[in-house]
Amino acid sequence: RNLTADEILFQAFLAAGAATSASMPPLSNIVFMGMGEPADNAANVREAVKVLTDRRCFGFSRDRVMVSTVAPHPDAFDALVGGMVGGDGEDLAPVLAWSLHAADATLRRRLV
Repeated sequence: RNLTADEILFQAFLAAGAATSASMPPLSNIVFMGMGEPADNAANVREAVKVLTDRRCFGFSRDRVMVSTVAPHPDAFDALVGGMVGGDGEDLAPVLAWSLHAADATLRRRLV
């Protein structure tokens, strides 16, 4: 099932707390990976990214939030990042990474 934006954000909250409790360095990057195809859950991923990059919340710089996707279609990329701007016109779109599971097209189709 697709995670809600709140569930995604709760993971970041728990990770930040665990890092603090263990006297580890604070979180510096967030990567959406291994949680299903983000383009299939674009609304919740977009909402989570907005909160993660909001200065009043987590405050991550947009270049420190990455969404890994296997979506090869431009519409899928647009669903994830199209029109993501803040109230001041700031670009809030995360960095997109195209996840390649195999260089061979036949094998890649079998994997994804």
